[in-house]
Amino acid sequence: MRLRTALLAVVSLVLAGLSLPPAFSAADVAWTSRLSGTVLGPDGPVPYAKVTPMRWVAPQPPVTTGGWAPLHTASGADDVEAETDAAGRYELVVPAGTYRLRVVTYDGSLAQQYYPSGTTVESGLDVSVAEGGTVAGLDVRLGPGGSLSGTVTGPDGVGLGVVYVRAYRVGDTAAPVSVTYVFTSPDGRYRLAGLPAGAYVVAFNDLQNRYATEYWPNAANAAAATPITVVAGAENGGIDEVMAAPSTAPPVVPTDTGVVRNITRPKVTGKPRVGTLLRVDKGVWAPATIPLSYRWLANGKPIAKARRAKLKVTRSLLGKRIAVEVTGWKMAWVAATVTTRATKRVRR
Repeated sequence: MRLRTALLAVVSLVLAGLSLPPAFSAADVAWTSRLSGTVLGPDGPVPYAKVTPMRWVAPQPPVTTGGWAPLHTASGADDVEAETDAAGRYELVVPAGTYRLRVVTYDGSLAQQYYPSGTTVESGLDVSVAEGGTVAGLDVRLGPGGSLSGTVTGPDGVGLGVVYVRAYRVGDTAAPVSVTYVFTSPDGRYRLAGLPAGAYVVAFNDLQNRYATEYWPNAANAAAATPITVVAGAENGGIDEVMAAPSTAPPVVPTDTGVVRNITRPKVTGKPRVGTLLRVDKGVWAPATIPLSYRWLANGKPIAKARRAKLKVTRSLLGKRIAVEVTGWKMAWVAATVTTRATKRVRR
């Protein structure tokens, strides 16, 4: 997880033309401070939202640029985060310091936000807490999020997997500001969800260096890209990119190839009732640590926009049996797709 986080940071800053700030280490400090609050949406409390504390990381030679980065756990293996309960409440246990809090929903239906109402980490407010202290009342009210989606292909029209797609906010910032990212699925599809309303440019970075980095549509840099206006609650589809310009960087040649195998079949956990949250127990795969993509099904048919590891059961699913299609993939390996057993019919 830490290696993946570091890779994403490198790619993000390379796309932005920036240097990489060092990771923040919190292994040798006391974790005795608490930050808490409530996440609300248009319909009241928001359960299952993820709250992540971001901490400023000062530059250290040879790195010349600092930046806001997620706080790692004491072991350094993962980012620190808290999940809101049914009443939208959360609590974070952190070392003393100054933070900015990022709030995202599991399905991207609401716009991500930085406490209290920032659209980017730069526009969030500092939250300072002393050792052993508590700062409560850090409430955030989320609004509807917009999304951008499309397919990335090569000149032959075949979808490209392992392409890093990132949305940069423009227009109301001094320079393009990274907001969120995804990887394309093996067939080249992507969806950037939970975007605050505003203008964005989209960057496409081929991690295998088959093609040069592009900005939609087929621009060489952010300045030449066409901004896309995102409206709250609206889907912007058809943001497709045909990557054609050869990369000048040496190609990334995988050191191993093979066939991804599912050892223990994934399963759906949770009660299939309206208003509950279903999750995926991913099972066991070989290799053990590979990216997984999800597609939820109702009576065998895909559920629109349901491509996360969690699914909120809505009234539209009443009487239907729910399953999820899980795909395990790795660069230069043959992907494997399995479908879970279906749940019982959704009840009220």
